[in-house]
Amino acid sequence: MDFFIFKYMRSLILIILIVSTIGCSKDIQADYSTNNNFQLVTDIETANPSIVDTGSSSSFNSISERYSSINETTSYYKGQEYFVNYLSKDELDSFGYFMDGINYRIFNRDLVYTDMNNDNLPDVFAFSTAFPPGNTYSYDTGRYFFLSDHLSSNNFISQPSQINFSGGRIFPNDFNNDGINEVLFNHHNGKMNWYNEQENIGGGVNFEIKKPRILSYTGILEVNQVGIEMDSHAGASGDVNNDGLVDFIQFPIPSEYNGMPNEMFAVTNLNQGGYSFNSVDMFNNTNFKEEWECGWNATAYDLFDINSDGYLDLLVGWWIGDFKGQSWSCDYTTNLNKPIILLGNGTGYYNTENSIILDETSLSDNLISASILGFGYTDYDFDGDIDIILTNTRDEPDGTFEAGTYYDNYYLLFFENIDNTNFIEITNEVIEGSYDQTRSHFGNFYSIRTVDIDGDGDFDIVPDQYANWGTIPYVDNLHWEKVGNKFIRRYSN
Repeated sequence: MDFFIFKYMRSLILIILIVSTIGCSKDIQADYSTNNNFQLVTDIETANPSIVDTGSSSSFNSISERYSSINETTSYYKGQEYFVNYLSKDELDSFGYFMDGINYRIFNRDLVYTDMNNDNLPDVFAFSTAFPPGNTYSYDTGRYFFLSDHLSSNNFISQPSQINFSGGRIFPNDFNNDGINEVLFNHHNGKMNWYNEQENIGGGVNFEIKKPRILSYTGILEVNQVGIEMDSHAGASGDVNNDGLVDFIQFPIPSEYNGMPNEMFAVTNLNQGGYSFNSVDMFNNTNFKEEWECGWNATAYDLFDINSDGYLDLLVGWWIGDFKGQSWSCDYTTNLNKPIILLGNGTGYYNTENSIILDETSLSDNLISASILGFGYTDYDFDGDIDIILTNTRDEPDGTFEAGTYYDNYYLLFFENIDNTNFIEITNEVIEGSYDQTRSHFGNFYSIRTVDIDGDGDFDIVPDQYANWGTIPYVDNLHWEKVGNKFIRRYSN
């Protein structure tokens, strides 16, 4: 019964960080000195009930953009429904804690806002990464973190996890159809199994590739394993087959276990009720798997009804821009160097022959190679259709953190929906300050929120789930303010 209740006071917490820069994840060392008091009891991924102060009983008014009913079943909408703004780096550091000889801290990518205790107030759910003494991060299993009503409460709980490295995506949705959100935790547990020279991490271990987890809050965090064993860099959920139940997608990222590469294709996990899912090969009715013998990997994927036909489409991407033939064991030049929209038909199966390619010019014309990190959706010109925003990070084969050419940078791309079948990139016309690789104020981020952050009645672009473990200044309140039909970059020092 391993269960911790921490009452933390930010003013009393001294955090000493010895940090090197990080992309997806970088070589970090940290030391924490805290005044936290805790009680230790032991178990795995379970805990005994306990009371957590819920703070204020005031209701919450969402500032999220609204969408069609099918699009509001998606993890994209659910992820920003209770979003107000990203936490500052100092706030995130204050969530660090020391326990049983191990430091734990939260990477913002591993954090979401949602209402898990059904009081219409935003909670924080996150994964706490372990920093064991004398070793790199993630060489011990991490812990789950839950802060109830984070706008008014200082109480959080921490419970054990069987996962070492997150690196996937955490997102909320109502998976058991009880009207209360749970969170689904996709992860990249096998990342640490090989040494990454560019990031100076990994190697010398053999962590299992594991199933995703659905976590619900009932006074404790209850854990259910779902789907199939697969390492992922992202995640997506929504009602794929229009049966009123929320399904989810698993798309692989390269990894290995027991010395063997994990060469897989995506699956659709169709909800059967409760936390039971039928995992189906989403490309079962196609023949391209024989052509792409090494599998189909993705750094970002998402579900959204792009063409307004009432079915959720699947957006998938890895590389974008000037593809320089990044070195892998297989030739990915034909299947991974442009984002693609696989159009849905309500079955859970997808086919590349029924798809739309998103072609850009902003990156390729400037010989920039980038990785796609996330997708966002907005009707910026009020014409009734869905336009697409991509968040990307420059990722050159010989890039470095210091030069801003390997993560630690951001590039936004904006695609206007012309007729639900064609999308034109108009970034330079629509977004002022769409990129930065100087490492002067912010790093890469994995999610985009379209919310009315300034309260003027329209929807701005706000980053979320950012890479907060680097040495960048990380300004507060970075956003792109909607002014007419343009987005203007703003931030506070």
